Amino acid sequence: MSEVTHTVARLAEKFSVPEDRAFRHRERRFRVLGVTCTECGQGIEEPKWSAEWHGYACDSCHEAFVERRRQAHAWEREKRILMIDTPEGQREQGIDREFWGASFADFPKMEKVMRGFCAGDPILLTLSGQCGRGKTRLLHAIQRWAYVAGRPCRYHVVDEITNRQFTEANELVESLIELNGCLLLDELGAGDPQEFALRRVERLVDARKRAGRSTAIGTNLGIEEISDAVSHRIASRMGDGHDARFIVLDGPDYRLGREG
Repeated sequence: MSEVTHTVARLAEKFSVPEDRAFRHRERRFRVLGVTCTECGQGIEEPKWSAEWHGYACDSCHEAFVERRRQAHAWEREKRILMIDTPEGQREQGIDREFWGASFADFPKMEKVMRGFCAGDPILLTLSGQCGRGKTRLLHAIQRWAYVAGRPCRYHVVDEITNRQFTEANELVESLIELNGCLLLDELGAGDPQEFALRRVERLVDARKRAGRSTAIGTNLGIEEISDAVSHRIASRMGDGHDARFIVLDGPDYRLGREG
């Protein structure tokens, strides 16, 4: 119960005043507090602070604002859907031409898992398999989904992190840890970085998992190979069945099959 409502109820009970007098007490209380709608100026029975207006809003003005915002979000989503398969939309997403049009529908057996990841379960998803099994394409399908949903999403090849200079690399890692959206890391273990550079990736994956931020990783290595060649801690996080999944993609080469 708000301060205003509580004051009116207490006055009505104490003095046994009828409803109309209680209303006058309430109006007087409004004038003392100056609780009026920032948008329309009328007195407010249940004051609600509106951060958008930096003041109080009545129910009707608040509902009108919520509806305008909903319509604006719906329009932005429709615009992104229209833009998603255009060259401009693909460039805005930062997707290489080879992966334009990547979709979960390209991998029917994986679609349920990928949509679950987009919904936050699991937090850490690892796609493992030989070249041409569709790992990168699936990562870009997540990127396309995030674009339509309006969620922040970043795609990086791991070498882009490990091969940078010390200060630049640390700044990038910090920004990716704080990214409140999907982080897509590709080609883990493909290069031969120094041990100190692998610690950056280890810290990045570990910190995001602890914070509950979604991360998907593509790699050619199995989980034991990751433990030996990259990081035992990363492999341990990937193998955690509670909020992580390690999926091995097998079958024919996706590129050769598509060309055929």
